[in-house]
Amino acid sequence: MYKCSLCPYRCRLFSIFSKHLIQRHRHEKLFVVRCGYCDCTFSKYESFRKHIFRNHNNETVAEVTEPDVEPELAQDDQEAEHVEQAEYDEEAGHDEEAEQNDPAVLHHLGASFVLKLQTQSNISEKATQDVINNAKELVGEINEINRKKIKQYLTEQGNDINDHILNDIFSCNPFENVDTKAKQESYFKKEMGYVPPKEVILGSRYRVQRGKDNKRRFISKNVVGYYVPFLQSLNSVLMHSEVAAEVLTSHASGDNFMYDFCDGRFFKEQAMFQLDPSSLQILLYYDDIEIVNPIGHHTKKHKIAMFYWTLLNIRPKFRAQLPAINVLGAAKTTDLKTFPLAFELLLTDFISAMTKLNEDGIQVDYGGRRYQKKGQLVLAIGDTPAANVLGNFKESISFAFKKCRSCECTEDNMFQYGQEQQFQMRTEAAHVERCETLDSVSRLARVYWSKKYGINGRSPLMGCPNFLVTKCIPQDIMHVLLEGIVPLEIALMLNALVNEQGHFTVDELNAKIQTFPYSLRWSRNKPDTISMQEITNKKVKQTSSQTWCLCLHLPFFISDNIPEGNRQWQNYIRLVQIVQLSTSFRVNGETVASLRQIIATHNYKFADLYPGSCIPKLHFLIHVPSQIEDFGPARCFWAMRMEAKHNVFKRKKWCNFKNILYSLLTYHQKQICGLIRRGDGGFTTFFLNKPDIVKDGEPITIEGEDELYDILRQGKNLRITLTDQGMSGTETTEIISAGIVYRNNQLILYSNDLPERMVGRVERMLVFGSQKIMILRQLAIADFMHHSNCYLMQETDDYVAVHLQDLWYPWPLISSASRGHEGFLVMMDANYRTEQL
Repeated sequence: MYKCSLCPYRCRLFSIFSKHLIQRHRHEKLFVVRCGYCDCTFSKYESFRKHIFRNHNNETVAEVTEPDVEPELAQDDQEAEHVEQAEYDEEAGHDEEAEQNDPAVLHHLGASFVLKLQTQSNISEKATQDVINNAKELVGEINEINRKKIKQYLTEQGNDINDHILNDIFSCNPFENVDTKAKQESYFKKEMGYVPPKEVILGSRYRVQRGKDNKRRFISKNVVGYYVPFLQSLNSVLMHSEVAAEVLTSHASGDNFMYDFCDGRFFKEQAMFQLDPSSLQILLYYDDIEIVNPIGHHTKKHKIAMFYWTLLNIRPKFRAQLPAINVLGAAKTTDLKTFPLAFELLLTDFISAMTKLNEDGIQVDYGGRRYQKKGQLVLAIGDTPAANVLGNFKESISFAFKKCRSCECTEDNMFQYGQEQQFQMRTEAAHVERCETLDSVSRLARVYWSKKYGINGRSPLMGCPNFLVTKCIPQDIMHVLLEGIVPLEIALMLNALVNEQGHFTVDELNAKIQTFPYSLRWSRNKPDTISMQEITNKKVKQTSSQTWCLCLHLPFFISDNIPEGNRQWQNYIRLVQIVQLSTSFRVNGETVASLRQIIATHNYKFADLYPGSCIPKLHFLIHVPSQIEDFGPARCFWAMRMEAKHNVFKRKKWCNFKNILYSLLTYHQKQICGLIRRGDGGFTTFFLNKPDIVKDGEPITIEGEDELYDILRQGKNLRITLTDQGMSGTETTEIISAGIVYRNNQLILYSNDLPERMVGRVERMLVFGSQKIMILRQLAIADFMHHSNCYLMQETDDYVAVHLQDLWYPWPLISSASRGHEGFLVMMDANYRTEQL
């Protein structure tokens, strides 16, 4: 039995199933198909077809020419095939033959073809128009040739047919509704849920223009930004069943850990979420991006302020997918700074939508029922300057007496204390009072008190119901740690260890960076080599992902070259533990307590080891533990994936900058439209969720493998029934699940039963239907190496079977063969607890 993973279709014959895949799904972006004879899955049709004919050719031949099948049984199979097709048509809500003859479907396919040209192939509008014109000519020629052949055949058979009938049959033009730019905009908006951006006037500026009479005149020109109507955009996203299911299904924690925003203290204290936990939770993000060559002469000329939003109702593993991040608006950065009301004007639609969403809600259709869901803005994030702009604090803290948007610290006591409770926190009531004071005093007094308070005035986001600017704009760990403290301390530490103490050279370090056997997860973000100039300038130049990778792998590179008890190295290990705790996707009270203690110790030692090198982000870091208590794991609301969204615009080559803002937003909205809608007008099967991929493997039968049978029988919650040893499945060497690649010989943290962490090495991976099971060789903890922040683990003779969905930590661990000891050095790159120094 062949079952389509992209729609309800199913059939028994490969030829029919192959025809269905070609006609309906072959060119879908998230195409995936599972073999009906084994459990392998494929993301390309050609790979699936070759697999069938290489490994199951005999079975496909037997389907068509089975000598032992009686005619009555064959007739039953055909009838069953028709019944299954009818069930599919009823479940899918359409008739495949009728749709093939429906001009509307061809128009949808033509529109989808144009969308793919513009958003996936990144073809310009002029090139797209040329392709459409050439395709129309080609389709017309094919129709004319087929019309003549049909007429000739019917004439030879003695049947006379009216030319008008043939012309009607062969006159279909799939590009009829999308052959011009205006038609494309209209059709996408009406039939495919496209939400076009709208213009908003931010201000006006005068410029000199020479007229026809050669005289120069001052003319006023409007300065504009663009926004995507929020409620329309939200509605188009909620129409997809995957998003609606995520919104309506609670994923609150069922144990003592916090996994997402809905497990935090702030969520539980809000009246709206107490009444309806599935109310919409909206996160706003703001950042400036460059879409031109960063080393060219156009740098900063096209610096653009981008605003994104996402739903925190979506689980973190799906929220990390780029389609879950939507564009809210865009404007030139210089325009936002030039015109005082520009920021508020750009966000006017969003703020009014938040008020309406809080009062009336929005309709969500799912499973044949209609729900009314309210919502509110709960978090706004960005790097330090952008976050300060969102709250209308001083963008540059050097101009403010009170430096932090979370507390009342000053330059004198910013680094004097190491814990948050030692500072007076900002409160919303005091903030509102200060904003009112600034509005009521004279201009000179406003300048003084503005610097004193560290605020410019009332933030536009204060117009969003229940949004607290002093609390709901948290410190972002990606910018605080990976783009601030970590690269600084690595440079300072290397300067001490290389230049002052001489434990190793920069060339030796770079050699290890280049030759270390990174796992597949980290090899994509392999650090660049480090120059002596970077160390001298106190800034290691890496991307945030590369800095994360370097931070965690540095103990594997140089710990053997550094003597025990080295103060600079010990403090760096504390920083590694801070990164581990801060980036953990699972946290509890122990995480927060450990983080507070380690941060306080680290900051105190940092100031002592590197005098004059303290930066404000060291202070911002002390607010992270309480933000974890309020909003859940810091990893769930960091800017890492938002920064990745920038690449959607940076990867495309932009040649026309006349109205670049409109071009950016139009490109994105069409891309989202193509991801939500299929070519036939229906909704795509996969929008947030990525299907699992099982690499081509070997068939396996448990019969005769007594040891494997015993391991599986002793496994817990494997979701398979071991009735006998006749079970069959597939053994593979690679599985991709939720974007994570699993291969043999990787080390996996499969359980965290204290006092020991249960780690195993992947020996075999078995697939039984949709169930994926790992056979792990267990490792025993021999020691914890404080000097390298790693566990020394040794293999045992015990094996365990674990279901892929039950792994305690889903990513393979960082590991290396131990030098001087038997076994592996293993690091938990992110976990809720650490071994204290």
